[in-house]
Amino acid sequence: MYSPAPSMNMKSDDLDKSEFQEEITEAGKLFFFIGASKCATTSVSTGLALHPRLYHKSGEDHIFEQRKSETKMLAELANILPDKRNRNAKVVMEYTPEYLFESRNAARICATLKMLKSSCETHKYLLFLRNPTERTLSSWEFKVLRHAEVLSLKQVVIKGTRLIGKLVQCWENVVPQQELPWTLASVTMPIADNQLDHSEQLQRRAAAQPSSVFPSTMPKSWRRASRKCPTEIVLSPEPHTTHEFLARSHIGKGLYFFQLVAWFTTIPRTQFHIILMETFYKDPVHHFSDILRWLELQPIDEEKGIEGFSSRSELENAATLHENSHHSTALQKQITQEMKLLLDRTFRPYNLLLDALLGYETGYAR
Repeated sequence: MYSPAPSMNMKSDDLDKSEFQEEITEAGKLFFFIGASKCATTSVSTGLALHPRLYHKSGEDHIFEQRKSETKMLAELANILPDKRNRNAKVVMEYTPEYLFESRNAARICATLKMLKSSCETHKYLLFLRNPTERTLSSWEFKVLRHAEVLSLKQVVIKGTRLIGKLVQCWENVVPQQELPWTLASVTMPIADNQLDHSEQLQRRAAAQPSSVFPSTMPKSWRRASRKCPTEIVLSPEPHTTHEFLARSHIGKGLYFFQLVAWFTTIPRTQFHIILMETFYKDPVHHFSDILRWLELQPIDEEKGIEGFSSRSELENAATLHENSHHSTALQKQITQEMKLLLDRTFRPYNLLLDALLGYETGYAR
């Protein structure tokens, strides 16, 4: 069980000597829900927080974001631990769906936990993915409705395609030819240009499925590329100093391959539980229960309602929560079949790389 969180008046020099250190170093208690954004993460995190043995303070935590001092990150981490009213929690969730995209967050988490004499390799990381085309459309529409995006969908695709070209070029400047992921997976990358209509170039791409999955130990050059070509910088509009601009990376956030490489070269992939959103909603109760068991929590406790949900209906309600779904008839007019096809073609080679990295077909490389 968690004891109450330490006082926020604690000096940073004392953090590694406090009971906070003892609590945080127990493997498995703190887990990270790292994304991806617009992949049902808000709904699932809200449902998980209803479990009687899982504690989540509220909303998105954003503890390990860029340009924060170690002292501030430690203080914020202490602040998400259960208070006296929630001391029965067995698991604490740190939920920030932007973490996956911000490739350097894995290293920040590891460094912070190391200061507390813990290891990022003993904690767990939950991750939801969604078809990148649908994720892009959902992200763009959501941000426009919240007045956080002013570009049309066409403009977003044009700019996003240009940024993809920069990321590919950056990797090719860092990684030896024989170790490039598209070489290993027998995938030909599309040539980025400044035009929206580049279907002819895309059609010349190799259509073959990856010949094999990638080796379990990824080349060291991939880690170098992740550091020198951080997705949150290369794939987001300038300036890159605020969350607002990172949130506009509608296209870039769908390039899961590059994001996962940054995490997998820092933390063992065995610590990740990855779920496709489309698969989850085919049987939400089953997959939601799997998440709880992965966290070593009991889905249902009909006798007392202490170790798990008190009934099947409570479990179903938590698993099927649906939040942050907003649509506009006017915006939907921009989402044409032609635009969807273009996005499918843009993402396809990177979805093939994702399949090779994960070792199974996601169905996204259509």
